[in-house]
Amino acid sequence: MSLVGLLYKRYRQTPNEVVLSQLLPAVAGEVRQSKTWTAESFLKEVASVAKYLEQFELRDRPDGQVKIAIISNTRPEWLLADFAVMFNDGVSVSVYQTLTANEIAYILYDSGAEIVFAENQEQVDKLLSLMSEEIDIPAVEDRPASKFKLNLKKIIAFDSVTKHPDVIELAEILSQHEITDLPECPVIPEDRLASLVYTSGTTGMPKGVIQTHANHLANIRQAETTDIVANNPKFFLFLPLAHSFAKLMAYLGVLSQCQLGLPAIYEGQGSKFIPEKLNLDISGSNAHIIPLVPRVLEKVQAALQQKSTGSSLQAKLLGSTLRAAKNRECCVFSKIGFALLSPIRGKIKKQIFGDNFRFVVSGGAKLNSDVNLFFEQLGLCVLQGYGLTETCVATNINPVRKNKIGTVGPTLDKTIEMQIADDGEIIFRGPNVSQGYWQRPEATAKSWDSDGWFKTGDLGSIDNDGYLSITGRKKEIIVTSYGKKIAPLDIEAQLNKSPYVESVLIHGSGRKFCVALFVLNEVSVASYLKDKNIQFNKLTESEAVYQLIDGLVAKVNEDLADYEKIKKFTFASEPFTIENGLLTPTMKIKRNKVFEQYAAKLDSLY
Repeated sequence: MSLVGLLYKRYRQTPNEVVLSQLLPAVAGEVRQSKTWTAESFLKEVASVAKYLEQFELRDRPDGQVKIAIISNTRPEWLLADFAVMFNDGVSVSVYQTLTANEIAYILYDSGAEIVFAENQEQVDKLLSLMSEEIDIPAVEDRPASKFKLNLKKIIAFDSVTKHPDVIELAEILSQHEITDLPECPVIPEDRLASLVYTSGTTGMPKGVIQTHANHLANIRQAETTDIVANNPKFFLFLPLAHSFAKLMAYLGVLSQCQLGLPAIYEGQGSKFIPEKLNLDISGSNAHIIPLVPRVLEKVQAALQQKSTGSSLQAKLLGSTLRAAKNRECCVFSKIGFALLSPIRGKIKKQIFGDNFRFVVSGGAKLNSDVNLFFEQLGLCVLQGYGLTETCVATNINPVRKNKIGTVGPTLDKTIEMQIADDGEIIFRGPNVSQGYWQRPEATAKSWDSDGWFKTGDLGSIDNDGYLSITGRKKEIIVTSYGKKIAPLDIEAQLNKSPYVESVLIHGSGRKFCVALFVLNEVSVASYLKDKNIQFNKLTESEAVYQLIDGLVAKVNEDLADYEKIKKFTFASEPFTIENGLLTPTMKIKRNKVFEQYAAKLDSLY
């Protein structure tokens, strides 16, 4: 069995059942419409693209399996390309569409990709520029630095693009290679490589994680034992499919007895994510389960809290609802108030997540317990899970009936082995766990031991029920010049609770004390100053803003040991974003890059 074999199995079981849908752009005053694919129509399009790829002689190559990259937003064509590559025993290489041309060049060079599926003109232009000039490739392990000029056999564009001899549009392929009778399911051994998924590169050059068909199939089987697929749900997925968490949810939607919903592609969108369209698409999808990363949940919480501070009747009702949810267990009157405001909570649920919402699956990073509790108090279930690209993918998730906030739950099933090493590091072993990094023997040897245990780099603990809690990251532990060890993530989580804080990083390795770098939530801070009738030219230079954050720091410091306390702080000049290179495509802060960029500012605090 392979992933393609599992797609054939879904087709044979329910050929006319919708497996995939994509929202069409919203039209004011009209019911939201979608384009749909049944198991049969999706498989026929996969076979059509696979037939086109046959001309490149992908199978039985003496130099190994052919690598084919996909650079695109999350959309049906991404999955179509992914399965078409695997149909020919090729290897799908995931590339984030937000990466720069040079970052893309490194992944294409490292993987050896020969063909690329590119979303639109923006991505095609990046590739054509790489085919016309040399790029510097840095040294990695025993591979020396070199020059690289991209030489692709073909670029396949999802959207309509300018004509070019090296480029063909997907629509042309589908029209020229239309399939009426499906071919036999290709025989692909489970141990064959299915995909290379590159790590986000927060601490160095990205590493390609080897993921076989067996790894993916094991994780799908493991996930099918959990609440994720109970009662054949519909998922709505907007997270980038280049991320392993998103790809697992997509595979569950298409290959299990579920359905996958994807967001609309808006005119002029290009490859950028449009946050203001997200809520419109989530609520319009009417999905049961929404996979999200913590940063999105934090922004939803902040938006609700901000709206509740207004003077309108609607804002006052929202404020009362949030307070009642938070204090519902205080006394009998609080419980009555909570019950009376049930219609408002229902309206919040519908406006954010739609009519059919069951729960959010939060993954990709640690979720702040207070954020989780905020939604739980509103009656909105958020199940925190855990996994890494190297564990292909999910290892833990909280069950609906016993959701322990602050943990990532037990393992998906008994085939996943989990332990805490002597130094507190979380380690895993199982059929889903990758064999290592592509062409990186030294990095592989550091992260996998001789018995096949993968070292996650995360610190954690396991309670008596087998629930895992993440307590920190080994590489992010701050060691002061006095030898004191500090876990910055928990302190940052406390500071991030404030609606006035967009992001914060604690700095102090090798120093006498800790300092903090804040990114302000400009909307909330500006609203605060307006309510106080305080004039300002620049938020980060306002004495009132300094005092506001100083009070926040002082409050958090009350619960910290003296060596953990934040003695001084400063402000970043701009938010951390994907575009300025300070956030990964999965919205994780690149701590080392931030500290490098703000080195002078942080040094001045000492």
